[in-house]
Amino acid sequence: MEVEGKTKIAIVGEVNTGKSSFIKHLTNNSNIMIGPLPGETVKSASYTYKDFVIIDTPGLNDVDKENSKKVNKELKTYDNVILFLNAAGTVLSKNELDLYNKLIKSKTNVLIVINKIDKATSIDSVIRFVRQNTGDKAQVIAISTKTGENIDQLEEAMLNFIS
Repeated sequence: MEVEGKTKIAIVGEVNTGKSSFIKHLTNNSNIMIGPLPGETVKSASYTYKDFVIIDTPGLNDVDKENSKKVNKELKTYDNVILFLNAAGTVLSKNELDLYNKLIKSKTNVLIVINKIDKATSIDSVIRFVRQNTGDKAQVIAISTKTGENIDQLEEAMLNFIS
């Protein structure tokens, strides 16, 4: 889906996977609120970055179930989704895998990002696990929004992702 000539990419994932932190890092927008507690992002917001409109969405499985319901409704309108996973938590939970499968079935372009690699061990095995359990149908990139590690790879993947 395009807005004013720019391709929309929704950033989705469970609470505290670093969606807003990534967008803040990418856009250098100091107005984006981030924090350690779930529920910092309570409604979707759009940010322009290069040729994209990046949509920051509330976390799925938020304590406020209405936030998650809104995101699930909005998902139907996105052609391009970056699914954020937390390398320092439960990587690819049942809910995340169900979401991934739902997106793939709806012909949505999906890119998988494993964030917080600075807080996890054995990243290679985490990547293998995600690829195996998603049928290796989507590109998987491991990053750290905290340290900036591999953000450049993700930016490049975003450019290739929509072309």
